[in-house]
Amino acid sequence: DGHRLIVVVGALGDVTAYTRRVGDNGQLNERALPPRIVAALRALRVCGVFDGELVALDGECSTDVTRLDRKDDLRLVLFDVLSINGTSATTSSYEQRHATLLKVVATAPVSKLAGCVELAPSFAVASQEDVLTFVRGVWERGGEGAILKRRSSTYQAGKRSHDWVKVKKVLHATMTVVGFEPSRGTVRFPGHPFAIVRLRDDAGNETTVKTKDDHALARFVEQANDPARFGDHPALGRRLVIEYQDRLATGGYRHPRWDHWENDDAD
Repeated sequence: DGHRLIVVVGALGDVTAYTRRVGDNGQLNERALPPRIVAALRALRVCGVFDGELVALDGECSTDVTRLDRKDDLRLVLFDVLSINGTSATTSSYEQRHATLLKVVATAPVSKLAGCVELAPSFAVASQEDVLTFVRGVWERGGEGAILKRRSSTYQAGKRSHDWVKVKKVLHATMTVVGFEPSRGTVRFPGHPFAIVRLRDDAGNETTVKTKDDHALARFVEQANDPARFGDHPALGRRLVIEYQDRLATGGYRHPRWDHWENDDAD
């Protein structure tokens, strides 16, 4: 679990990395890479555009990538290629793109890449059991999950097509509603006081989840005595079941999502 990046290696050895998020001005946001990773990318001896993830060695989650004390542990894991030496690869199949990526990495000096740039493991699977065996191994090593890619699939920039399926570990916890918060940033219900639900587990750990959908939001508004004051809302104290990916060392929940009320009803 790290920071997804698009990395551009120019013909003159210039290296620029971009996050997937698009800024308010429509421009991609640049992400600075450590000098040793830049040097490793130059050692690939090609110009190209690569898809990958910046991760912390043995890091617990994506926030480790931004920790200053972990900057020397960062490495770039490559898993796809969009163009190579000026030729687009997006219309090629995944098998062809992966073969190209293997060749590019194999021709670079190992000493230059070690600990800096590497390929994500990729294996052919033929059954659901193959998939489960693979992702269970990833989870046992503390990994986030896996992406299933149809071997004939093309690269569709800016979206995940139906030919790519993300497989994540899903756990559940039952928590108590202790409050609401207005939404922040660009979300489904901008600025609405019921858009985010604050929850607390039996050990006192808190987290927040987005209100499930428009119906749930409408019910919260309908049940409020005064929409401007939501501290005494009747949903407070109700038990909500959430999905989450993993627990943090601090007791928090990674990627929590609303699942259902403990005593599920028309709400």
